[in-house]
Amino acid sequence: MFTDIKNHKTSDHLYPIFNTGYSLACYSGWIESPLDDVDTCYKFVTGQKETWSKAQGLCWDIGGRLATLETEAEIVWIKGYHSHNLILRRLDLWIGGYEKDGVWYWKGDVTDSPILIIDWGKTQPDDHHGDHGELSGQDRLSLFGDDYRDPHDWFRFDDNHCDLHKAGFICEKPVQV
Repeated sequence: MFTDIKNHKTSDHLYPIFNTGYSLACYSGWIESPLDDVDTCYKFVTGQKETWSKAQGLCWDIGGRLATLETEAEIVWIKGYHSHNLILRRLDLWIGGYEKDGVWYWKGDVTDSPILIIDWGKTQPDDHHGDHGELSGQDRLSLFGDDYRDPHDWFRFDDNHCDLHKAGFICEKPVQV
């Protein structure tokens, strides 16, 4: 079972939302996590919209994977960065979660792991069309942008169609050693 942080307030943690984007630990164009326990670099891809599968492949091509937000602090930091960046805030962004047989997982490099902490939007997961047979169900994770109709869902997790929906995406990879 996972922990739902739907009622979590970002102000409960005073993590830095921004950094300069320049870091010796991350390649150019990547942003280093400011969290002490997360040795990760992130790349926010906004110039192209892709399906979840294509986004995952493009992340692998540049040495990473779709972001896996495994801690509450990491979710809060990504939400803060997403919501305070004027370019990113309007965009839905793919992250590396998927659903199989009713269980949500993070797609790993070698093995996948169950999602233990999740931040669903107010009406999510809704598996839109999944019960009606018109389209495949929504079995991949994205983050809502602020253009979604309900402000309570902004920057929270959404289940989405793997190969029908196109969105920007967040890649991650370990910091350089």
